[in-house]
Amino acid sequence: MPDQVDMISYITEENKRRKRKRIILTELYFEPVLLGMAYLISQRAPRAFRCFSDDEHKHTLRKYLLKDMYDGLEVACYDQLRLTKRNFHDLCTMLRERCGLRDSVYVAVEEKVAMFLLVVGHGLKMRLLRGTYKRSLGTISTHFSAVLRAILSMHGEFIKLPDANVQPPDDYKWKWF
Repeated sequence: MPDQVDMISYITEENKRRKRKRIILTELYFEPVLLGMAYLISQRAPRAFRCFSDDEHKHTLRKYLLKDMYDGLEVACYDQLRLTKRNFHDLCTMLRERCGLRDSVYVAVEEKVAMFLLVVGHGLKMRLLRGTYKRSLGTISTHFSAVLRAILSMHGEFIKLPDANVQPPDDYKWKWF
């Protein structure tokens, strides 16, 4: 009988040891997993369901138009903006750094300059830009004026005034210059 009691106590102790081991492993495994899941859930952005509001749709359309215009083919950029992609990016950088033109809350400098170049380069009416860019006439006019002011502020770098000492040629066509 003492052997049986010893055997039962041994089995009981072994079961208790296994149970403690399971508890410790469970704590070591599940706590970090649950903490990690809680962190991921708290950091996750809301899911994007395919029901755009009107503003989100307009914003997506504008981003697509601009990306297609100045990140697309060189020919397409030149046809629309009358500048190569490199010149367009250089102009935007110059207007940012030298003239202080900044992104507004909803309109990037690239979009402002693109709208300006479409009006100046193609004689496009601002009402047509309103339909294309889904912006109000007031917004387009404000940003057009801001870009125009920025470009005019650099007139010393781009416009060379004629020298009064130089005699113009006798060519009859020269009078227009």
